[in-house]
Amino acid sequence: MKVEDIMQKNVIWVTPETTIAEVATILFENRFHGVPVMENDKIAGIITESDFFLKDPANLFLPTYIDVLKNTAITGDLSKEKKQEIDKFFQTKAKDIMTKKCMTVSNFMKLEDLLIFFKETKFTTLPVVDESEKLAGIVTLSDIIGLIKIKS
Repeated sequence: MKVEDIMQKNVIWVTPETTIAEVATILFENRFHGVPVMENDKIAGIITESDFFLKDPANLFLPTYIDVLKNTAITGDLSKEKKQEIDKFFQTKAKDIMTKKCMTVSNFMKLEDLLIFFKETKFTTLPVVDESEKLAGIVTLSDIIGLIKIKS
């Protein structure tokens, strides 16, 4: 079997200018772990769930933002500084937190090699490219797990 046999072919992607609020919505509503960032028909990067917690562009840090929202719900009042933090969050774009050097795999890669790649890199979501380096799909560790059949 090859990657093309299990990959998702209808890929939802974002652009570098997509707001991270929109990216968060896509990840949450679709239960994705990552989404490719496309620019001029090429993969410009990828945003995964961990990018929201590990990267800190312009002092953006999602747990801090969540604390602001919780405190606002409790107090019902926002300071000028907290309003600025929220504005900064909503102005942040995909390009600000994406991983720019995005690893990809070939649609012709053997599943055995994909398993090794997942294990070595510890990635769980990878864009799949065709022979012309165009986005052909996306493959996740869950796609491989889906091959396992429980026999009763």
